[in-house]
Amino acid sequence: MKAIVTLLCVFLGSTISWAQVITFDDQGSVDGQALGNPYMIANNGETFVFTVSGVTGGPTTHRYRTTDSFGCGNTGLSHLSSGTFPATTWTIETQSGNEVDFGTIQFDNFFQCYVFAYELTIEGFKNNVSTGSQTFSVGGMNSIFTPNAAFDDVDKIVITCADLGNLGIDNINWSSSTLHNQSYLLSDSVQLRYSKNSNTIEINTLNSGAHLYKYTMYDISGNQVKEGNESKIETFQLSKGIYFVKLDFNIGTVLKKLTF
Repeated sequence: MKAIVTLLCVFLGSTISWAQVITFDDQGSVDGQALGNPYMIANNGETFVFTVSGVTGGPTTHRYRTTDSFGCGNTGLSHLSSGTFPATTWTIETQSGNEVDFGTIQFDNFFQCYVFAYELTIEGFKNNVSTGSQTFSVGGMNSIFTPNAAFDDVDKIVITCADLGNLGIDNINWSSSTLHNQSYLLSDSVQLRYSKNSNTIEINTLNSGAHLYKYTMYDISGNQVKEGNESKIETFQLSKGIYFVKLDFNIGTVLKKLTF
């Protein structure tokens, strides 16, 4: 049973991993470089627009940071900051208006050695309608925000705080909502049919756009017993019992339980 639990955890972990990650260390910027406001970055077919607003005390520009300039000794950074002057709102949205699913986001606090904390409210939006919000405290470097379902199928997130000045952001995980929805539809469309007469398992899908790449079959203990790329699995050499079949399609992966 422990092996099966491990197998399921590994599979589930792979289905919720994020295919795309926005980082800022591959854009050719140098430490302290002003990047403008709004700032746009292309990532895996989407362009994301970052806009800082509610600024007081000076001009607004995003900056690329690799080290801090406040005596905290932070080095090795490669993130985008919201600018030097106090600001209240930081918006991230898709330029196309396409909906995406946001995953974990890394925030960095330049001021951690000054006992300063960012108390954030992060809110998702779809067609300018709120999908929900979460609060999050950035206490130091590498503070990881983990969103709930309110940040699925959104085209914009809005980060607000009394003062966002010098807040850093990096490693924004996201995935296409289209692929997200296709995966759920794929799972519903896949059927396994066992034929006692022919000792075969037939793999069927009602999704005409789904093409099987590979199947992998495991027994109840989590041991792999068969693999292949055919739509029929022969079971002549298998004992009767409970099995799990992992099906890799061109648009996603499905795990099915089968008893014969």
